[in-house]
Amino acid sequence: MDRSFPEIHGLRAIRIWHGIPQAFLVILLGVLAPHIAVGVEQPGREAVPTAVVRAYLQALLDGDYNEAYGHLSSKWHNGRSRKDWVEQLRRQDIRPRSEVLFLRVNPAIVRGEEATVVISFHLKTPEGKKVSRQTYDLVREQGRWRIDEFKVFDAPLEK
Repeated sequence: MDRSFPEIHGLRAIRIWHGIPQAFLVILLGVLAPHIAVGVEQPGREAVPTAVVRAYLQALLDGDYNEAYGHLSSKWHNGRSRKDWVEQLRRQDIRPRSEVLFLRVNPAIVRGEEATVVISFHLKTPEGKKVSRQTYDLVREQGRWRIDEFKVFDAPLEK
């Protein structure tokens, strides 16, 4: 009685061998996942980076600059008091005068005590349609996520 495995030939053999590297990769990622320092935030947690960015933007839209200040890091404050920062923004009245046609806040990429959130939006301005992307870098200070820096990338206006 021969107990050796039968040889597999043809397309069936290719499909089996093709699936082995994929299965290995899935198992490897499952084992390593808890040890990887970079990840995407988990929804449902309190004060995740995307929630901080959303709250900051909403505060700016509402003209509640006092609330917006609370979402910024000490680096961003740069020694300015809450009162001075709020008064400066009130004088500038930075609230947008455009209609938001589309807004997407992508899940944060978290790297230990730092995170990055990218938002994309389309605006209808008096000059035409505008597409923009903003990248927010956050840090954890005193156990809370705070906005440390942001960058704006604008596309040319569409008429």
